[in-house]
Amino acid sequence: MIRALARRIARFDWTNAPPDIAAILYETVIPPEERRTLGEYYTPACLARTMVRELIDDPLNQRVLDPACGSGTFIAEAVGHFLEAAENFYRDEEDERDRQDMA
Repeated sequence: MIRALARRIARFDWTNAPPDIAAILYETVIPPEERRTLGEYYTPACLARTMVRELIDDPLNQRVLDPACGSGTFIAEAVGHFLEAAENFYRDEEDERDRQDMA
């Protein structure tokens, strides 16, 4: 199993890795029957993204805790949501300064 994981990791393009890469690697190495036996489930990134955007309505002023972190899909989506909000905030601030400079 470790060799199979190492081969998959070596072939992966890490420059464009998706946030749920740990889940993807795990699910490609561990057969579905064994995952069911172990009781493990990884939330798809699209579901985590939807939940994060529904539940975190003020990302610059809220904290996120995922005590059952697993592969980190929820945390990765929350960080992405925070970064997007921060980028929008600073872009809006910059636009406002530009408008004031032009006045």
